Amino acid sequence: MPIAMMDGFAKVLGLKRQELSPRYFGLNHFGWFTHLYDKNGEDILPKIKELLKNQSIMPEELKKIRDG
Repeated sequence: MPIAMMDGFAKVLGLKRQELSPRYFGLNHFGWFTHLYDKNGEDILPKIKELLKNQSIMPEELKKIRDG
């Protein structure tokens, strides 16, 4: 699973990566998260998706493209 993505999710949520329990499906560089649980067992992936959709958070790669 992409550790850098996990670090980014944790940072945005104010958590440590070790507090997240991902469910990840894929092979090599083609994969996706199906669930992302916090230490209480709540799936927080919908919250991450909502933040991304509303551009409250944006991956660094997209910021570089946007800012030219």
